[in-house]
Formats: sequence, C-alpha cells, structure tokens
Amino acid sequence: MTQWINPNQSNFYGHWLLRDGKKSVDYYNQKCLERREKYSYKLDDKYKLYVDELKEKGYCKIENFFDKEILHELRDETLELIKSNKNLKLRNDDHVMIDQPLFNTKTAAKIAFDDRIIEIATSFYNCVPAIGTNNLRQSYANNLPPTGTNLFHRDFNSI
Repeated sequence: MTQWINPNQSNFYGHWLLRDGKKSVDYYNQKCLERREKYSYKLDDKYKLYVDELKEKGYCKIENFFDKEILHELRDETLELIKSNKNLKLRNDDHVMIDQPLFNTKTAAKIAFDDRIIEIATSFYNCVPAIGTNNLRQSYANNLPPTGTNLFHRDFNSI
C-alpha cells in the first residue's frame, strides 16, 4: 500500500529545513487555511472521480481533457520563441525554458486558467487555488544523466 507524505512531515520539504523546517510548513499550511476562509468557493461533484483518484494515487489521467488544437498552439508558440531566441529564461544542453510563459505566450494562460482545472484544484485543495510559479520548457532527447525536474522534486511553495 502506498504511504503518502503527511503535510506535517517537514523533513520531506528538504531545503525548507534550512528555513526552520516544521515552522515553515506550519506557516504555509496556515496560509492555506486562511485562503479557504477568505475566498468563497463551491465544490463541484462532476470532478469527484478525478479528485478521488488524485487523492488516492497522487495523479489522475483524464483522456482528451484538452483539445489538441490548443496544445498544438502552445507548442507552436514555444517553438517560435525558441527559434527566434526571444523571451528565453535558460538554454542548456538538455532543455530550454521560456521566461514568464503566462505573459510571453497567448496560450499558456488559457491552459493554466481553464475553468475545469480550477474546479478540480478547488475540489482537491478545498479552497480556491492560486498560481505561485509556472514553467514552460522543452527538454531535448540526449544521453546526459537526469537532473533538475527530470528527477523527482518538490518546489518550495508546493503543498
């Protein structure tokens, strides 16, 4: 049986230990509770199956969630930025990152703020979600050892 990490297990948060570990986790959890109280929301049962699977497995797969056209549109915008060397945050041997994708593409925001994603996130977290960070990158096939986001990791502001 899978054992999921409890939010109070501050040792999982790695680099947060350098920032007072459990104290940092408690602060973050308190901010989530305050957010639940501050912003009204309503849970929608139409996504309950996906939310339950997400809670059980840590992921869920929703077939044909996005129309392929919007995904192709984001791909094309990304490739054009890479080709023209515009609005790039990083370029190295294994990937390239777009700087501020919500501002530098037309399509990333359409995907990130899709009502269905917001409703699923609201149901999962039991509060209205907020975006803290975002990333858009293209990884290259190569024989280099996996690093960064190619390995399991957790961001500072994840819960």
